[in-house]
Amino acid sequence: MLYLLQRLQGVLPLNPQGFGAVAPDSAFNTAVSFASNTNWQGYGGETTMSYLTQAFGLGVQNFLSRLRAWPCWSR
Repeated sequence: MLYLLQRLQGVLPLNPQGFGAVAPDSAFNTAVSFASNTNWQGYGGETTMSYLTQAFGLGVQNFLSRLRAWPCWSR
């Protein structure tokens, strides 16, 4: 979902800066990074990602990846 959001951000709402799609390799790297909770960033967030991608994509993924790890660190 995060990969598609990055690739389609140019045609989605909440993109007042008019950013185009994130490159396929960068979108894949970011999606895997945020899904695995490593959050390695190889991009400039405010100069690459739209508001929708940052808030809905990266923000939600940060929350979900931490939530999936919860059973491991709650013991």
